[in-house]
Amino acid sequence: MKKLLLISLIVVSVFCLFSCGSKFDEDYVYDGHSLVGKWQEEDYEEEFYITYEFFADGKFEQRQYSYGIETGVAQGTYTAEGNKFVVAFKNYDNTTSYVENKFCITEDRELVIVYLDEKNQMEEKEMILVPFNITHSETNQALLGTWEDAAHEGEFWTFNNDFTGTIFGGGYTYKFYYSIHGDTIYIANELIEGTLNDLIGYEYKISGSTLTIETEISGTDVKLSFKKR
Repeated sequence: MKKLLLISLIVVSVFCLFSCGSKFDEDYVYDGHSLVGKWQEEDYEEEFYITYEFFADGKFEQRQYSYGIETGVAQGTYTAEGNKFVVAFKNYDNTTSYVENKFCITEDRELVIVYLDEKNQMEEKEMILVPFNITHSETNQALLGTWEDAAHEGEFWTFNNDFTGTIFGGGYTYKFYYSIHGDTIYIANELIEGTLNDLIGYEYKISGSTLTIETEISGTDVKLSFKKR
């Protein structure tokens, strides 16, 4: 997926949070292993959220999602000692950015992060993370397979079980990612490898061998109909 996230997103995430009574333990000392794993914000919105993963070999990944579709990833390394960890990211110009944080892990398995920034005095800002448990998408077995666009003979949409798909016909092929939430299917096309266009939500319905999806784009109603192949 596209690499749009930079270290600034950690900062943005912290700026968006508020302090409502500190859970940070100043006496915490890292045990060398409990930080390892995938974490998510305690309170998140399906429309946009970020996950943070620490690996035992010192690697770190930060991923952003929109309605369960991964839209960006930043990869780096981290070191942790005492009650501090430092994340290092390579920038596009081959320089390295560092972010230093204080942290502790509570008895309730919450990761409490305090962003350290002496210039901006951000020590009072806490981010609470919990072990990753987000279900990215519902599944609909009836959707899987290949559908032909009723209005464009020879154009086909294929939905795969791994929430990817392809649009092909007339000598072209586009890959897309999709996510289902209730009666809405969200689709993002991959225009160039690793680059997604805007995510679009469609109301969808399957009746027998007919699939219809519809949405409003720039004030215009768009409705597509497909037949199962």
